[in-house]
Amino acid sequence: PAPAFQVEQAAPGTVLKERYKLVRALPARGSTRKEGNLLWEAQDATTGGRIQVQLLPRALTDNPAHVSELKRLCDVWQKADHPAVVRLERLELDPVPFLVLEHVAAISFEELLASRSGREHGPFTPEELAALLPPVGEGLDKLMERGLAHGAVEPGHILVPDARSGPAARVTLPGVGALIRDAMGRPADPAAPGY
Repeated sequence: PAPAFQVEQAAPGTVLKERYKLVRALPARGSTRKEGNLLWEAQDATTGGRIQVQLLPRALTDNPAHVSELKRLCDVWQKADHPAVVRLERLELDPVPFLVLEHVAAISFEELLASRSGREHGPFTPEELAALLPPVGEGLDKLMERGLAHGAVEPGHILVPDARSGPAARVTLPGVGALIRDAMGRPADPAAPGY
């Protein structure tokens, strides 16, 4: 048998499950940043649409307890159905573990913060934040109602869409970012960059 696909082998043109063609690596965000290029823009051969593929590290899927928790998290995430939560289309575990997410033309709040530091705009004003972030709180409330704590709310897991994807900020990887961090044996970092 062929050796198992490794995350490091992902490259533009790689096709997963004979359906999802990786187009380009997206900036690593939040708690997945240390694992390398895990997030990809991709093309769905069935629908022709753009999606995002979040590759999952083997350390996560090699542990049955982590797999069980991942399935639970994804089930809750799919049922959350809130405009401020990036939609999870599906979870694939074999032979390559990955998530299929809706495509959101956005930058992370982490990137947005970095782009404003030292510039003429300076840090965000309370009024700017009050206009940008309330939908994220509403999305997190919806997830909590369904029993899913995000576990890794940080600037890299908040997406700020451009005008084509809607006006509201969105939260992504609810619960999964924290599960990846745990599977990789890394403690939570309360002083994550961008806070």
